[in-house]
Amino acid sequence: MSPGAPRTRGSAPATGRVALPDLRFFPTSQVLLHEEYDPERVERLVRRIEEEAVLRNPPLVAELGDGRVVVLDGANRVTALEQLGAPHVLVQVVPYDEPSVVLDRWHHLLVALPEGFPDRLGEGLPVEPTDPEEASQRLGRGELVAYVRVGSFARGLPRAPGLVEDADRLRRLVAAYRGRAVYHRVESEDFDDLTTRYGGAQALVAFGRFRKEEILELARNSAKLPAGVTRHIVPGRALRVNLPVEVVLRHGSVEEKNAWLRAWIQQRLREGRVRAYLEPTILFDE
Repeated sequence: MSPGAPRTRGSAPATGRVALPDLRFFPTSQVLLHEEYDPERVERLVRRIEEEAVLRNPPLVAELGDGRVVVLDGANRVTALEQLGAPHVLVQVVPYDEPSVVLDRWHHLLVALPEGFPDRLGEGLPVEPTDPEEASQRLGRGELVAYVRVGSFARGLPRAPGLVEDADRLRRLVAAYRGRAVYHRVESEDFDDLTTRYGGAQALVAFGRFRKEEILELARNSAKLPAGVTRHIVPGRALRVNLPVEVVLRHGSVEEKNAWLRAWIQQRLREGRVRAYLEPTILFDE
């Protein structure tokens, strides 16, 4: 292994040099969100950062080309640092235009129905009654931005004339149950299989797909999707960086901090503390 390359562990011996993630500091004011944050999770993160005094996992961002970046994953972490008064945020910059960076989606599986849901959706959203199979097909064709399934019935939420209005409709949809019902983020639309796997559920909220350029457009327009709708799959993600939080909170120029960061990473490489896991990993402590 060449000097300065991270140590690798995996199902097969690593060959050649493993590329390091692109870690950088950006001014907090230049870090944009494309989705809402969760106030309760942010509050817990603030307490944890204060107690542990380290930043574990840097948010993932894509560059806009004008000095700003869009958070792909990590809206709660960025917001927690803002609330702590951080002038800069440590992020991992990903090559968003490369096919290896995949934009996928989550769906929400509701364990129980809040009072009035989903019957009252029609009072504020242009939902249409339909059956689950047709709703899934229309979602796949891009005619719906989401649908809600309860038992054998469904209500579809059509796409709006514009992207910003789509985001607004989704925020209002999720606001109808967020904080009022427990739900799981799931990948599948198979309601029967999901209810069996999770030991019962009352409803499924399925979301349509977005394109990468739409995520960037939302951020440029200060529009946000609800939390837990987009899912970005990024190879070579940096985890457990454990950067001392005092570095993030201290004042100084972003150039000074990035110079310090480069030296800090080189020191950890020399100490053999950076490893690349080549195999897919499943965590049970998140």
